[in-house]
Amino acid sequence: MDKEKTGMLIKEARISKGYTQSELADILGVTNKAVSHWEKGESYPDVGLLESLSSCLGISIEELVVGEPADNDEFTMKDFKRLLRSKRKEAIKKIIPLFANAIIMIIILGRFYFAFLSGKGYSWSYVNDILLLIVCYLIMFFINYRGQKSQISFQGKSSTARTILALSLLSLSIIIMIFFVGVCDIILELIPAEYVGPILSFILGVIAVISAGLFEYIWFISKNKCNEPASFINTGTIFLCISYREWLGSLLSIEAALRSLWIITIAIVLMIIVSGVIASLLQLNRAS
Repeated sequence: MDKEKTGMLIKEARISKGYTQSELADILGVTNKAVSHWEKGESYPDVGLLESLSSCLGISIEELVVGEPADNDEFTMKDFKRLLRSKRKEAIKKIIPLFANAIIMIIILGRFYFAFLSGKGYSWSYVNDILLLIVCYLIMFFINYRGQKSQISFQGKSSTARTILALSLLSLSIIIMIFFVGVCDIILELIPAEYVGPILSFILGVIAVISAGLFEYIWFISKNKCNEPASFINTGTIFLCISYREWLGSLLSIEAALRSLWIITIAIVLMIIVSGVIASLLQLNRAS
């Protein structure tokens, strides 16, 4: 199978039939750009279009596959079947990252809803959030390292800027909670107690939403991957904010609250660091 030969065959057949690229595109229900890409040998027509293309241009499917008149039907059918298999694999490769992203976002949005929006006093343990974070990280590693060319990207000014922003959001959420604990008595003297929780919840919710938006933005610009350190940091920040929100709703005693606050913070920050170390080691292993 040769893209350039197939493209040339399509171009010659189109011209011989008297079609412009626009007219052929209209008949097939595709864009002019798609036809142009075929004829330049930059891509193959979709398998589902081969029959229509064959009928329209008066050339066989086998000829479209090999890009030249078919002399050996057995050979060309093998090529056609091979093309079908490769197209199927390409489709699966495109679906897997989308499916993975959907799973991660369902986990994040589900937890965000119960922590910030439901108002049902949902009882939850930070241990479960850490386990969910581990699940998200495992999915992200699978997406980044399932292919030879998929890996974590540590280079580029834009990547560095996004990493700095992600670290800033993580640091901000930690500083806010440490500040709240340190000056809790002063805050309660200035602001009625019933307003303190909602204000903190709002701030943590905004940080979580920004982190989720940045996570999705990186996934989009990296073509369905989460291949930057910022992706791992953002995911950790989201779960940290969610755990902090749950912590605010379960202040039974000062001692227990402080102990759980530090456990939550240290555990999730360690998870982020560990994921970064693993990503670095895998990166070095790929480079060697």
